[in-house]
Amino acid sequence: MNSPKKLLKLSFAWTLVLLLGCNTDSVHLEHSSSSDLQHGRGKAAQIEFNRPEHRFGTHFESDSTRFQNPPHISEVELPDRPGATAIWGSTGRDHLGRIYFGAASSGIDDPSAYLLRLDPMTNVVAGLGDVNGKLEDLGVRKRLDNLETQVKIHSKICQASDGYVYFTSQDETDELGDGSRNPKFGGRLLRINPATDKWESLLATPEALIALATQGRYVYALGYFGHVLYRYDTHDASVQSVRVGSFLGHISRNLIVDHREHAFVIRVCPAADDEEGEGISVANGVRVRSSLVEWTPDLVQVNEWPLADYEPTGDTESHGLTGFCMLANGQIVFVTHTGALWILTPSDQDSSSRLERLGWIHPAGRAYCASLFCPTGNDAVCGFTNLPSVGYEWIQYDIKTRKSKTMELDPESKAIVAREHLLLYGSNTIDNQGRAYVVGWKKIPRGFGPVVLQIEWRE
Repeated sequence: MNSPKKLLKLSFAWTLVLLLGCNTDSVHLEHSSSSDLQHGRGKAAQIEFNRPEHRFGTHFESDSTRFQNPPHISEVELPDRPGATAIWGSTGRDHLGRIYFGAASSGIDDPSAYLLRLDPMTNVVAGLGDVNGKLEDLGVRKRLDNLETQVKIHSKICQASDGYVYFTSQDETDELGDGSRNPKFGGRLLRINPATDKWESLLATPEALIALATQGRYVYALGYFGHVLYRYDTHDASVQSVRVGSFLGHISRNLIVDHREHAFVIRVCPAADDEEGEGISVANGVRVRSSLVEWTPDLVQVNEWPLADYEPTGDTESHGLTGFCMLANGQIVFVTHTGALWILTPSDQDSSSRLERLGWIHPAGRAYCASLFCPTGNDAVCGFTNLPSVGYEWIQYDIKTRKSKTMELDPESKAIVAREHLLLYGSNTIDNQGRAYVVGWKKIPRGFGPVVLQIEWRE
């Protein structure tokens, strides 16, 4: 594997072009609750997470024995909503262990993404409102030739150290899959106060905002097209951005942030004609180089690693970083859309962070995997893979032995995941009872609707 310093030299000219070419003229900072902010009313309380892993957006169980067994799968009942179509991997939790879901809408007048919250103690799901309606209430909903729509909450839902729960939304109107045109109304950085459920819109961007991550003060959001990284400072509400770079319409569905609040984002860029090595592939007839780039909170690039077997397309059909989970020691395991599994080891010395290929998530090799969990914080990671010839399988990967295995589900669980047209996504989100959550869509009489699956490891 090439060293970070060598890769930085190889990509310096490309990075400079991207930095100079970043256009944030259409970015709008918003304080839709400005009077409250100015007078100190209605602010979320600064929090101390109940357990250290809650800062990671997850929960770790000390009893590892039961996690050697396959889990039991059950479906969480959701309130019905006209136009509801799917939950595209948008899950998260707050410091109280409540679980959040961001859902998408289509096929109706004024389709709007909306937010849900589950009380794991009762399995009751409550609606917290929809994006279009909240923007209207806050007086910030844009009108061009028609009213703004925000049809998806696609991002993770994360609580920052200021106590607020953050997420992003996106429009898809008139966007072009080759990356030549952003959606008409771009994206929104949003948050709610979990004590009052009051919404705020903080930022409007020309790009759709598809991913979000935080581990404290800084909230990062990823916009397409071009993989534009936004950093929101919860202390002073300032925003910085940088264009990381992506090829045509390729989009990664996640970014990751470590305990030092460094952000890690996929970059895809044209490769030189004579460039060889890991990370080089062909997309739409063009040789491209795929890499993972590390950024400090000041958006200074400090590392770049090639990603073997990343193999993007020039459109939205390849999903980039599809799943990730935190480990108790601060390492991060992630998987890409080809099923390549990686482990990231952050270091207090910026240039000493390490990225290492673990192998394939599936025992047979390539397999799509859009969910990943580590319920004990060490030893093994697990999640669903989907092979066209087989369907969904529950996979456990042992980090120490670097071996994966397929685990046989019980008949009830197997029947749930064997349903026709089921799509499953979602990573890292585990409640205080040690249950994980996978979301997606399922076939229903009117077409497709959202689904939430609860993953439980029993004694």
